[in-house]
Amino acid sequence: MNYLFKINANSLLCGITLFLIIIMVFSFEFINPFYPLLFSIGISTIIICIIFPSIMLGFVTFYIPMEAFILAFIPTDINKDIIGLGPELILISLLFSLLLNFFKNKKKLHLNFIDHLLIILISWSLVTSILSEVNIFHMVNGFRVLFRFVLVYVACRLIWDPFKSWRKLVNTLYFFIFFEVILGIVQSIGKRFSPTTWNLFGENPSNLAHTFFGVQGTLIRYDQYGTFLAIAGLVMFSNYINISRKNNKYLLAFVLTVIGIILSTSRQALVFIILGALILFLLSNIKHKKFKFKYYILTVGFFGSFLYIALSQFNGGNIIETTGRNPFELLTSLFEKDTFALEKTTNFRLYYLFYISPLLIKEHFWGMGLGTFGSVFSRETYLPIYQNMGLYDNFLSYIADVNWVSIIGQIGIFGTLLFLFFFISVSRKSLKYLKRSSDDEEISVVLSLAIAISIGFVVLGFLGPNYEIRTTSFYLWFLLGIANRFMIDSKKFKD
Repeated sequence: MNYLFKINANSLLCGITLFLIIIMVFSFEFINPFYPLLFSIGISTIIICIIFPSIMLGFVTFYIPMEAFILAFIPTDINKDIIGLGPELILISLLFSLLLNFFKNKKKLHLNFIDHLLIILISWSLVTSILSEVNIFHMVNGFRVLFRFVLVYVACRLIWDPFKSWRKLVNTLYFFIFFEVILGIVQSIGKRFSPTTWNLFGENPSNLAHTFFGVQGTLIRYDQYGTFLAIAGLVMFSNYINISRKNNKYLLAFVLTVIGIILSTSRQALVFIILGALILFLLSNIKHKKFKFKYYILTVGFFGSFLYIALSQFNGGNIIETTGRNPFELLTSLFEKDTFALEKTTNFRLYYLFYISPLLIKEHFWGMGLGTFGSVFSRETYLPIYQNMGLYDNFLSYIADVNWVSIIGQIGIFGTLLFLFFFISVSRKSLKYLKRSSDDEEISVVLSLAIAISIGFVVLGFLGPNYEIRTTSFYLWFLLGIANRFMIDSKKFKD
């Protein structure tokens, strides 16, 4: 508690924050009897966040995967958008607290090339939006969707003990792997008897109500469930091959994530974890030179073939009826001829990529601004533009599923190249340091992950709106922030 009284600026910050919260709450239907409770919880959380920022960062890390599940049980007359702002308000307060402490101790903020590139990217996005005269509501919400968890990146750059924060993240994800996979298995069984709130909620399609596969755990959709598990699984796999090769707890957690991804029937998650695991393995082989790549391929091939043969029997009804979604049918469909057709009705992702992208580059080279192309909340405003491109009906709902196309539409080809170059730079710098670093295995885990996750997200940008989804983008920016912090803190690394 002494921390609160030593820094008078924090008391002032508390007062300002509480005033803003009061104004915000009264502006959102403060007539529901449930709001005073939310108001009290919000005030308490913000104050605790300012006093104990490290603890609250851990809280947000734990809360993000649980949010959709919690909101599913909130009364329908409650404005859930207010609750959804909670993690961002916590991160903003946390960031203010860290900055106050940072400048109070007269520390010097060291920015490297990656930081400067991120600043240029955000500045470009805002300038493009302003010059395009985007509606302020659309611009603010567009910024939130694409860049809101840059807050956690900055927090990781300023946090007092990045190693402690990193270990908390690993422990949290380790817990969630077991919790989510067990819940997923129970949900798959529960759906067979009685589809209800706890096993089918949020945006999971109704056609998943009576199928064994297609579970979502505590996430809002099956694909978010799979991608979240893929991120957590890669964290475990990196720990296993870089630190605890004799400790099988991380290997067990990794195997469980694969099971969870199969249950989810998310193709993008399966692609992500396979690609990420291969990258981590190659990086570990460069670092330690103890693994044989051919053994890894043989192992994956053997178990993959075994699982495919076993699960392919499900479709025939010999073991489990899967008249809805079968994960291996979805995976093998990647190799079918129609999958690579450019027709809009056959493969909308390739259609957007090869037909809509060139139109955007030609007609909106510098971008339309944040919160415009592909954004749900501005769809009606830009409907004439969509119609001129031949996009009608359901195809309007799928624009963001090719995240790179919506990014091109919003911040232009130059902004998109900056965005891509940012992830390439993170990978290049991390690889450069990884080759030079000493035997600090924990740093090797983080830097290897930064490379695998960065490359993986570049691929995921073609498969879904993963830069905009809370449960994936939060952990992306967390990992990038910690990795860059480790690189800057090391005296052996020169930018």
